[in-house]
Amino acid sequence: RVTIVVPRALPLAPGETLGCTSPRVPKDVDVVVFISDGVFHLESAMLQNRHVPVFYRFDPYTKSLICSKYPSRRIVSGRIQVISQAKTARVWGLIHGTLGRQGNPAIVHRIETLIREKGFSYVKVPVPEITPELLAAFPQVEAWIQVACPRLSIDWGKEFSSKPLLT
Repeated sequence: RVTIVVPRALPLAPGETLGCTSPRVPKDVDVVVFISDGVFHLESAMLQNRHVPVFYRFDPYTKSLICSKYPSRRIVSGRIQVISQAKTARVWGLIHGTLGRQGNPAIVHRIETLIREKGFSYVKVPVPEITPELLAAFPQVEAWIQVACPRLSIDWGKEFSSKPLLT
């Protein structure tokens, strides 16, 4: 028996996936077929649904079906390492992404509250785009938290800064 599920992550349309917003599929799903000509959005779905053992990507341009695997164990291990590095930070940078709907103000406010409760110093930086030059302009910051594109920290965090970059 085959059941087809078209998941949804609000405010997106059913089946729509962005690099930072992917729907969760039910726990009993054992295969995902993703229609896309690239892997960026597929990887987002894979990160969100690590319980799914098999992902197939159908490329409508080449008409090819490819079995895709994402190194989620390696990614999670790398993120744990970055979090561990950030634990010693006393001066934090808080990036509030202002591009589209990426930077949720309620999350930024909650993080500010937590930083203050811990007695840490921080600088809040509202920006539409995060660049290595932006991070380098704040040498006093020992670790960054960015509320913008979660994939940035995962995919390019180490390339953007020698300081920990968390989502």
